[in-house]
Amino acid sequence: MFKGIKNNMEKAKAASIIQNIFEVEIKNGFLIPHQLIFENVVQTPAQFANNVVEIGFSFKKDMLSGSFGKRPHKLVLAAFSLAFYVALRWQKLGADCEYDDSVIFSAKSLGMLFNELEVNEGLYELSKTDYTIIEMAAQLVKPFMEHIGNDSILDEIDAHTPQDNDEDWASMTWELWYSMYTMGAVKGSDEAGGRGLVMNEEGMCLVDLLDHDPLKRAHRDGVNPAALGYQYGQQFDITKIKGMEL
Repeated sequence: MFKGIKNNMEKAKAASIIQNIFEVEIKNGFLIPHQLIFENVVQTPAQFANNVVEIGFSFKKDMLSGSFGKRPHKLVLAAFSLAFYVALRWQKLGADCEYDDSVIFSAKSLGMLFNELEVNEGLYELSKTDYTIIEMAAQLVKPFMEHIGNDSILDEIDAHTPQDNDEDWASMTWELWYSMYTMGAVKGSDEAGGRGLVMNEEGMCLVDLLDHDPLKRAHRDGVNPAALGYQYGQQFDITKIKGMEL
């Protein structure tokens, strides 16, 4: 009960940060209120922010609620939520995302938060959990940022991206490694024609139902998770799974 209350308090703090950013954008004339749309419904900044944080929190509830250690800073939770929202829309719309104002302004807001966390890092006493979540956010949003060519945010993402060598991949937390594997698998499936491997708005996909022991061995061996996931996604075909043949 009390943990649920604390979760709601932390989500409200993160949503307030996102809401304030959007309200400033509206006040300065950069954002028109009706441009904020969530699931085809026009939202106020408060409604949009609450919805974005809710789906982001649901995606990694254990980590974001502090089950694996310290709870993330409210700025980090806000950044992760925006990144997850952008990643979901990118998965659904692809290149058409650049015409979705909600995505564009979410990405812009994420850039502001990344910059704040970098410039004033020493003020926030960030934990190991915070840095792990920032890495996850960076990986989630990177495909969209590469598409639109946002070099400033890509530079920040690269700063939080481990280099491709065994030691760095092995030193990742399992949670981050697995998230990158899943995103790679979904991307590989999409590029192979989209044969059933998709991620829903709660961040779940068929990969979550598989035996994870081989993946945990790959994690310990320092295998690149995104590349391994992409390879799996390219080969995945839901019609070949026993009991689901067409």
